[in-house]
Amino acid sequence: MATHPCPGGISPLYSFRPTQTSRKHRILHVCLGVALFSALFLTFRGKNSARLATTAPHLTRPRGVAPSRFKGLRGGDVHKFPKVSVSSVSPRRRNQYMARSAADEAVQTVNTGAPDKLEELKQCITREYNSFFDPLEPAFYNKEVEFIDPMTSFQGIEKYRKNVDMLAGRTLLGLFAFTDADLKLHNISQTSERSLRTRWTLQFRFKLLPWKPLCIFTGVSDYTLDEQYKVLSQKDYWDSVNLEGGEYLKKGTLEGLKDFLNQLFQPQQSHVGELSYTLLRRAKGYEVRAYPGFSGAQVEYNSRNQAWEGLGKYFSEAKIEFLKPSIMEASKSSNGELSKRMTWPAIGQGASLPMPSSSSVKVINVPPTVYAVLTTSEPLTEVTVSMYSTDLRKQVERDGLVVPGPQDKSLIFAQFDELYSLSERRNEIWLPLSSSEHPWPF
Repeated sequence: MATHPCPGGISPLYSFRPTQTSRKHRILHVCLGVALFSALFLTFRGKNSARLATTAPHLTRPRGVAPSRFKGLRGGDVHKFPKVSVSSVSPRRRNQYMARSAADEAVQTVNTGAPDKLEELKQCITREYNSFFDPLEPAFYNKEVEFIDPMTSFQGIEKYRKNVDMLAGRTLLGLFAFTDADLKLHNISQTSERSLRTRWTLQFRFKLLPWKPLCIFTGVSDYTLDEQYKVLSQKDYWDSVNLEGGEYLKKGTLEGLKDFLNQLFQPQQSHVGELSYTLLRRAKGYEVRAYPGFSGAQVEYNSRNQAWEGLGKYFSEAKIEFLKPSIMEASKSSNGELSKRMTWPAIGQGASLPMPSSSSVKVINVPPTVYAVLTTSEPLTEVTVSMYSTDLRKQVERDGLVVPGPQDKSLIFAQFDELYSLSERRNEIWLPLSSSEHPWPF
């Protein structure tokens, strides 16, 4: 029974018996092959040597140039090197070289276009944040984009779109559950060759509860990009959940759910009649706020009753409304004397205020400032203000923020309630942050 000459039933390319003549032919073929390969190698090597000499003539001596002549050559003598004819290279070698050169040019084109693609992606992210993803621009996303935050995770561009549409109230569920959705982009930066980080503040109102609580989240989003500089993954970290010691750590879903539920059922505060600000960070024990510049009236005082009377009289005579809170500052001079000042912000930020009739009141202009803020219901005595200021400084410095000046030089605190209010008080400790040492562009 005849068997197939090749295992597996596949015919070999050549099939012959190894006779004495075929062995001679094979030896001859091998010799010719070695000779041809040697000739091609030497020819191609000469071509590469000439090409390298164009860029580094002091490193490579082309074929045919004597060592004594090559020793004194420099860049200006490159034209003296003998040229290697491209026609002397085999067509196969020439095609391989041309293909490799084309690939190198393609890589250079991608690298050159990378900054442009990154800039286009940054502009896309800015547009999407400002419009709350209306529309989402899928051309800048990988179809299998992955999203992860402390409460949820999913994969795919359509699920991504449905999630943002729900929060914005553009789906049936979102229409019944959410309103007042807003997303503020504070900063966007490149953290590596194919990664970006954004800092943001997200808010929405949950309508399914009768009191319609406002939920606010602050944090960062880390974007990982694919080879085409499209978003491959987005990982969100919340300041209130993931931030520990200045680093964003991965936490379980229960931690994110707990933070969300706490916001749903905590007492809601009215901010009507208050000095406006932008919330930059809602951390576990403090907030970071950007207050705009404002005009106001200020008095020095020994007792708060005295300050309230002086400021109240000025605003009454000027017929100007003032804003909460009463901002107080206690500072020590170089000789240890303590001075205290109270400021009431005025409506019409940046507007000129009338000159006061009393010399104890003066008009001031406060520049835009970023503050770390700690809230307490305890009375603002000298002991509590000093204690909470120390605690707040430790927290913000632990998270990598910088408070300028010594700890006991100046204390700033704010009172939102009437002087003799019987309800639960809302008092705050303010620490100004160094403008060059925090990550927000304010």
